[in-house]
Amino acid sequence: MKVPEGLYYSKEHEWVRVVDGRAFIGITDYAQESLGEIVFVELPEVGSMLDAGDVLGVVESVKAASDVYAPIAGKVVEVNEALADDPALLNNDPYENWLAVLEITDDSMLEDLMDASGYEAFCAEVFFFSSRRRHTRLQGDWSSDVCSSDLELFADIPGSIRLKRELDLPEALSEMELVRHLKELAGRNISTDEYTCFLGAGAYDHYIPSVVQHLVRRQEFYTAYTPYQPEISQGTLQAIFEYQTMICSLTGMDVSNASMYDGATAVAESAAMACRATGRAGVIVARTVHPQSREVLKTYFRYTGRSITEWGHKDGRLDPGELERLLSDDTAAVIVQNPNFFGLIEDIGGISDMVHNNGSLLIVSCNPISLALLKPPGDLGADIAVGEGQPLGNPLSFGGPYLGFMAAKEKFMRKMPGRIAGETRDRQGRRGYVLTIQTREQHIRREKATSNICSNHALNALAAAVYLSALGKNGLKKVAELCCRKARYAYDGLLKTGAFSPAFPGPFFNEFTVRYHRDIDMLNDSLLEHRIIGGYPLERDYPELKGAWLVAVTEKRTRQEIDNFVERAGSL
Repeated sequence: MKVPEGLYYSKEHEWVRVVDGRAFIGITDYAQESLGEIVFVELPEVGSMLDAGDVLGVVESVKAASDVYAPIAGKVVEVNEALADDPALLNNDPYENWLAVLEITDDSMLEDLMDASGYEAFCAEVFFFSSRRRHTRLQGDWSSDVCSSDLELFADIPGSIRLKRELDLPEALSEMELVRHLKELAGRNISTDEYTCFLGAGAYDHYIPSVVQHLVRRQEFYTAYTPYQPEISQGTLQAIFEYQTMICSLTGMDVSNASMYDGATAVAESAAMACRATGRAGVIVARTVHPQSREVLKTYFRYTGRSITEWGHKDGRLDPGELERLLSDDTAAVIVQNPNFFGLIEDIGGISDMVHNNGSLLIVSCNPISLALLKPPGDLGADIAVGEGQPLGNPLSFGGPYLGFMAAKEKFMRKMPGRIAGETRDRQGRRGYVLTIQTREQHIRREKATSNICSNHALNALAAAVYLSALGKNGLKKVAELCCRKARYAYDGLLKTGAFSPAFPGPFFNEFTVRYHRDIDMLNDSLLEHRIIGGYPLERDYPELKGAWLVAVTEKRTRQEIDNFVERAGSL
């Protein structure tokens, strides 16, 4: 550890070099070594006034992120722009590469800092106590005065809301009793292996090639959590990289993360990302976006000071005239879905110019399978593309776990939540993979995090990558074509029965909405008796759409299954 003479040092591991009444400030060698390879530096604004202890900037490495504090008070008169272009300079020499220069307002504040010998002694003490803490915990001695007590773990939770009793749990079961109980519960479920499914509404019964589960179940994948150490995680990192590459290819975007919890959180995270990118606080979301996505978005924004305006539809599709009236100077983003929740294909290109002329971003939520036939969001002017990744090799699984994909234009890369894997070269010139961006997450940045998502659904993303690789471009296009054709066949068949009528005009992909002139719940119950899972009653989320029935058809459905479905539904 280098500790040059003639500098001042802080307990937060910053150094100060005073030259002609100006203080050059940087991070110490100890800080750089602790952080690891630094990949990003956030510098203060020139002209800003800082008190001692204020956040001066942020440095991020491949494994951590840390605030840099102003050791003294002063006005920022200069920043090191070279670090913004090449943060790795700090890895080479943190003492030569300062972060910012302050105009000193009070020389006496320097007296509170340490000289070189004092800082060396301080670092030695810090190392001793951190080592002692690790030792006592390994020995099981949690009573050591250098260890936090168990109560300290809950210190931030007010006593008034802490549970002051034992949990009301049933008596423990033996292993045999527990297995018997779980099998009984599982036996109540309805499996799509036994029932024919026409229910979609965001989760779809697609065929999953056997190779997907074969690879996903390999222990090197399902035991890995987060590939912090690239030297031992090349396989996982490459899988993430390949997944990102294919998502970018599908969506027509520049960069993809890996990944969000599901399609709904992807929508909400993209809206928050747009607010950060634009500095605005308003979001317009079409009512044709999945209702669950809109509900999650409302939850995200509830206590943030940001606003949500819902944009109605006209005959089940976007109404550009209403959007024009809703746009304002505070609109950060407009969120649409294509195909929309009613199954209809939207004219996204028609509103893109309107959104961008307002200085807002366009967010498009989409079905990834449909992108094998439809123009990708990037070609339609979208700034951010999101969606539910379940159709890509992930089973229905009674609601999860799923994955939300997110891709964006390159300029928004540092505003994205989640992790981004990148390709690099080692010292011998060999290809390798690293996490290029992952440190703006909650588990490291806490309340200053870009997102509260601190994990990625790597296993689900892996399944998506294997699925896309197994099918290839031609295979995915074939799946999309079959979905589209079979959905049209089912739609025409239902109308011919006379029991159903069209709900909306316009083209659709693999889902469509028809109107039923009797009770839809009774219809679905009757179909279930014939081992058929029927469509989704839109009235649950759209009271004005009484009798509207959302039906999904995938490539798995045979002509015989569709004919049987049409016959049963039409005769009830």
